[in-house]
Formats: sequence, structure tokens, C-alpha cells
Amino acid sequence: MSSNTHIRLLEKPTVAEQDAIIDMVMAAFAQDPFVSAGTGGQLSNLPIYRAFTACFVRGAAVDGEIWVAELDGQVVGTSIWFPPGKDFMGSEEQRQAVKLEEYLGMLKPEVAEWFMGSLIPTVGGWCAESLGGEKAREQAQHLQILGVAPSYQRRGLGRALLEAGAKRGLENGKRVVWETYTAGNLAWYKSIGAVARGKEGEFESKFEGTKFPGWVLELPEIKTAA
Repeated sequence: MSSNTHIRLLEKPTVAEQDAIIDMVMAAFAQDPFVSAGTGGQLSNLPIYRAFTACFVRGAAVDGEIWVAELDGQVVGTSIWFPPGKDFMGSEEQRQAVKLEEYLGMLKPEVAEWFMGSLIPTVGGWCAESLGGEKAREQAQHLQILGVAPSYQRRGLGRALLEAGAKRGLENGKRVVWETYTAGNLAWYKSIGAVARGKEGEFESKFEGTKFPGWVLELPEIKTAA
């Protein structure tokens, strides 16, 4: 990681900071199968893709933790967490900030219905089961998003951002968990010490006519980089 790169926790992220993070996450997740499924296969529709991404960033700005990697004042990476006892859309203040209904209103009705009625509960149930139950999931430090701008990948930023948020959870005796949906990401996470929990998932992207895998991961400890 470059000595010019600064990793920090954002305190009360401004709208401008949130917008910069949204832009960066969109670039980092342009090939992610879960994100594509969640937009009904409409990642090329930038207003829809941006609204989808904004939901998670805006929610974390209220009830989560947002770490950023900055280079010369530019956001080039982020890790977004929901700490124990907090969850996406878990409070009224967060729901007002997220404005999920506005996003759902941009989708075709059948896509919105499937996203909320099938994909989200299916993934949530699988995650909880993989960790030993809903209570175990709720009590964990949960990584919602880990992303690095494509031109800044393979510089150690992803690991630094992951460990920054994971450290807080581990020091408080909490499990550090997340999900991933590509084999490449799975291999990378395992290389830095993550362990897969439960069964590998298989999910339908109904409006793309495809399926994609998923894994629930846990970081038991932070290992020193070789």
C-alpha cells in the first residue's frame, strides 16, 4: 500500500463524501452478480444502478461504519460495516435516509416484488443459517461492502480496509462475517485468513435467466501479511 494512501473512519459522512463513495463502489461492483440480480439485470441503467448502491451507503451513514482509503483526497476504496445490533434498514432514521421505496419505484413492479419478496429473504435466511442462526448473525460485525476502484486494486488497499473494520469487531469479542458471490473474491478472502461457513449457496437472477453462487465468510483473526 502506498505511503500516500490514508485509511480512516468517516465520522458523520457528508453528502459529498457519500456521493464519492457511491461513485467508487459503482466502479468496483460493475461485474458483481448479486448487484446485477438486485437491479433486475440493469447495471447498464446508471440511474437504477446508482440508486441501488446509494441505498446501502446512505444506510451505513446512519447506523453503520464507513472506512475509506484516500489518495490525494480522492476516495479510492471503502469498507462498509453494520456493527453488532445494527442492520441495513434496521431503524426508522435509516429507512428515511435510504429511501428504498424510491429505488423500488424505478424498477418494473415484478422486479421490485421479486427483489423484496424472494432474493432478499432467501439470502438473509441462508446467511443466518450458515452462521448458526439469526441471533448469531445479528450479534456479528457484518461487512456489507468492500470495494476498491479498479485502477487501485492489487495494492493492499482491500486488505487494509477489511482489517480496519474487522479489528473493531474482534477486539470486542465479536464475529466478523460477510458474504461474497464470485469465486475470485472467495479465493482472495481465503488467502488472507477468511473461512467459509455453512453451505455454498446458489441463487437465481430471475430477470437475467442465470444463477450465481454465494459463500458466507468469517475472519477468525487478523493474520500478519507475509
